[in-house]
Amino acid sequence: MRAEFTKDENGTIWFTYASQIGVRSCKGRENVQQSVNAINKINQINKEKLLKQLEAHQHKLTGDSQNVIKKMFDIMGRHYDQIKEDVGLKEAFTNSDSEEEQTEAIFRKLRPQSKYKFSEILVQ
Repeated sequence: MRAEFTKDENGTIWFTYASQIGVRSCKGRENVQQSVNAINKINQINKEKLLKQLEAHQHKLTGDSQNVIKKMFDIMGRHYDQIKEDVGLKEAFTNSDSEEEQTEAIFRKLRPQSKYKFSEILVQ
């Protein structure tokens, strides 16, 4: 068999093409059916056990889902506030109804290389 694989930018290897695939028969096929029957029996027992575990886990998640969502929003809110504080824009968001000079100061923080004032850009 000849095969081609491709590696994407995430490092995952993908099977893309195969040719010249050879096939041969297996000896002892009667033993295979006995093995399959034994495996199916074991799989049924494991399936029941896994379904019970999944059901218990799902029950736990539905009870905690509101708390999980609330915690996620709290963590995201704290992270966003920390970013605003690190960049120095926390004052800009808390005083959004500021005077024109404060708006110009905020614009100078955001765009220090700009040759225009914020009010000039609004007029254009």
